[in-house]
Amino acid sequence: LESRGGTEAEFRKMVDRCRAAGVDVYADVVINHMQAQDAGVGFGGTPFGKRNHPGLFGPADFHACGRNGNNWIQNFYDRWELQNCDLLGLPDLATESPSVQEKLAGYITRLAEAGVAGVRMDAAKHVPGDDLAAILRKSHGMRYVMHELLINDERTVRFSEYERTGDVMVFPYSFDLASAIRNEKFGDFFRNLMGYPWSQNAVVFVDNHDLERFRDRSNVLSVGDDGALYRLATVFMLAWPYGYPQIYSGYRFTSYDEGPPLLPSGHTAPALNADASCRAPFTCFHRDPQVKVALAFRNLAAGAFRAVHVGYDRSLVAFARESSDGTVPSWAIFHFGSREAQTRVPEGIPGGRWRDLLSGKTFSLHPGTPLRLPARSAHLFVRAE
Repeated sequence: LESRGGTEAEFRKMVDRCRAAGVDVYADVVINHMQAQDAGVGFGGTPFGKRNHPGLFGPADFHACGRNGNNWIQNFYDRWELQNCDLLGLPDLATESPSVQEKLAGYITRLAEAGVAGVRMDAAKHVPGDDLAAILRKSHGMRYVMHELLINDERTVRFSEYERTGDVMVFPYSFDLASAIRNEKFGDFFRNLMGYPWSQNAVVFVDNHDLERFRDRSNVLSVGDDGALYRLATVFMLAWPYGYPQIYSGYRFTSYDEGPPLLPSGHTAPALNADASCRAPFTCFHRDPQVKVALAFRNLAAGAFRAVHVGYDRSLVAFARESSDGTVPSWAIFHFGSREAQTRVPEGIPGGRWRDLLSGKTFSLHPGTPLRLPARSAHLFVRAE
């Protein structure tokens, strides 16, 4: 657990402080592969080679698929190649090996013993679902698992192969939401939702460290592209009742392979200044005022997980949240366009006094009441007391 982030003792102290503040920590766990350098020394002082990590893994613990002249994956729609060759030159661990499984399970157990509440299984589609299940069975104490599955269709691997051992990160949600916003086609987004994994198994997000580095920006949204549109998309994700939402706070960068800012020691620089303000180039997006309000809306609407009275017209989207007793305690309306829009309160929304959490204002609203929405804006309404 020694890393660029600090020592194991510092890591455990961080986890303890977070838990004391009511914040769970989950770790990004890489079990599909090891690093791609020919040789080096880790932050903990451990020497390593490309397929040789003394005391941990040797050459027999890695796949050597023998394809493409360099063992790299080239055909991502060939299942065997996907799960046996090297991803971008990163040596592929033989996760079917019992001894490899034991060591990886021990790593997960050690994280749990340090107080880590959950793990994100990096590059999960490159590890057979049965191998992941075996590793998790041999580990102890980990309370939550999510699988990173960077897939936009299920031609090679299926979400269901991984749902039996954890939640799944639904990348198509990100692509489809960005496309709907950019192209003003929310009908496609809502239709595609029907083919996603069950909500209780899904992790959704607008952006993450992979998506923000996609060279094709047509179907992704990042804070570096258009901050206002990205913020509004995040508010929509938090308001719409699907999946377990993930808010991404990263750092601004100018080149594809640029890592985080480093201290002279080579360790990652702090994200906060001495006064707890955000230190550039970190974004601290989780602190954004509108995101915090949207989180409050999601929590207030937690008992009303059914979306009703869904309507959309180009850049406008509206929906209500319905409780199990059929009442509507909250509703939302979004305008993703670049110019002011005029619309009306949708049919089906109960008349009465509604408080918009984003503006803090209270309105008397009934079906048909005119509404003016500035460019790229939203209302998150809850019943006024």
